[in-house]
Amino acid sequence: MEYSVNENRDIIIENMDLTVDAALPLNYDNNEFTGTDDFVKGRGFSFDLGFTYARSTRPQTKTSRRGFYTLQEYEPYAYRIGVSLLDLGAVRLKTNTRSYNFENTVIIWEDPTFSALENLEGLVSEIENQWLIEGEIESLEDTQFTVFLPSAASFQFDYNLGNNFFAHAFLIQDLPLVKNRVSRPSSLGFVPRYESRWFGVSLPMTLHQYRKPRLGMAVRLGYLTIGSDQPGGLLKVNDLDGFDLYVSLNIPLSSCRRDTGKKLVAPCYY
Repeated sequence: MEYSVNENRDIIIENMDLTVDAALPLNYDNNEFTGTDDFVKGRGFSFDLGFTYARSTRPQTKTSRRGFYTLQEYEPYAYRIGVSLLDLGAVRLKTNTRSYNFENTVIIWEDPTFSALENLEGLVSEIENQWLIEGEIESLEDTQFTVFLPSAASFQFDYNLGNNFFAHAFLIQDLPLVKNRVSRPSSLGFVPRYESRWFGVSLPMTLHQYRKPRLGMAVRLGYLTIGSDQPGGLLKVNDLDGFDLYVSLNIPLSSCRRDTGKKLVAPCYY
């Protein structure tokens, strides 16, 4: 669509050709909340696919097989390379849906205000009765639609600098494979970090959408990690255009033991 705003603050929308789909836990006529048991409006699926290549600082020599798993004595790595596809999948929404099709519409919204609008149906009705100049608006109920997930390609490189210092670089590229999808911001980042058995710290430096610089920090004490990729807005260092906080508690199981009783250094997770 094309739009402009004149000197009277009127909004002129031309050549609007789009579809608006909604599946919300509310009554579209009065905005009444339909309850916490009504959140799920459909079903879907997703999966990730990737691989990692690790270059050891010395040759791997001891391996043994146990069932479907390969047990291998841990060796420090010189570098690691990872490639993956993230969030390949979609959600099919089926319950309490609305679909609004705008076909070649022209709308002039004089002195716009949202104070008089109380629900979604009221907005569409106001457009049809007051502002619509040309074109057609079609409203459909209980029309199923599919939303695809924010698929992306991810590339990672991790280098062991020695003395428990590491350098990690990554690239996450949005993949616009289909039209109706959630968009994932692309990003490029560099993460220096220090890792020991009971302490770790990292400083993720990211170019969000390849243009917005962000500086974060994460600290690990034993099995607990607390961090943020974008604390600047909350600390009033920059404009608040996003904030995240993550907490991770990783408790490994006991180390694996071979039938001979020899204890392996690598932890066992199965």
